[in-house]
Amino acid sequence: MTESARTSSPQDFSITLKNVSVVIPVGPHDNAWKELIEDLINLPLKTEILFVGSHFAPESVSLISETLALGRSVRWITAKQGRAEQMNAGAEKATGDFVWFLHSDSRFTLQTLMGLEVSLQKNPDLIHYFKLRFSGTSPLTRLNDLGVLIRSRYFKMPFGDQGLCMKKSVFRELGDFPLGTAYGEDHLLIWNAHQRGIALSEIQACLLTSPRKYEKGGWLKTTSRHLWLTYKQAAPELVKLLKKQSPR
Repeated sequence: MTESARTSSPQDFSITLKNVSVVIPVGPHDNAWKELIEDLINLPLKTEILFVGSHFAPESVSLISETLALGRSVRWITAKQGRAEQMNAGAEKATGDFVWFLHSDSRFTLQTLMGLEVSLQKNPDLIHYFKLRFSGTSPLTRLNDLGVLIRSRYFKMPFGDQGLCMKKSVFRELGDFPLGTAYGEDHLLIWNAHQRGIALSEIQACLLTSPRKYEKGGWLKTTSRHLWLTYKQAAPELVKLLKKQSPR
């Protein structure tokens, strides 16, 4: 562990993050969450952590229980395959007042958690998202960092890998992550929030994510594809928003 190294223990952690349930969708053959466990240990005791997979994995449940369960409510939930299905199922089972949707390849520090706590206390009724930083030292990943900053801060379009967190009541108002879409369920949820007049809050802390999809697919090809798909999905949603805002 390098970029997610911790500076203190959970016992020293003064931020309570009261009533936050963490929902982590786990895809088929996805083992990234095993590294995430190292950071989840930093969550305060009594935190509810919900892993949601498409099938029951006894060996995974055993590992999670051995590492995290002491003093925490940790569960493995099964749901239909698909990130939207799994996040909706996790939110449905969550007992906290807030739900934090965390991708399995995310990494975070105590500073990340402190930023979340401050943001929730300051604006509890908004949808919260983190600044995003890709792991690695490639100059191309720094360009991605900048692109995410511009997209989320100035165009108000944060994606799910930025750790969306909101009141469970707000999530219910939005009607869950939309099903039946091949991609961008998180993107569509944010557009739904815009159309309903629910504001966003950028957390003053970073969440770390893996650049594996860019390394696998090629930086230029993957970035170009994401830009096109984002535009393709955002354009009709923007039209809906403008229609709602136009005087009758």
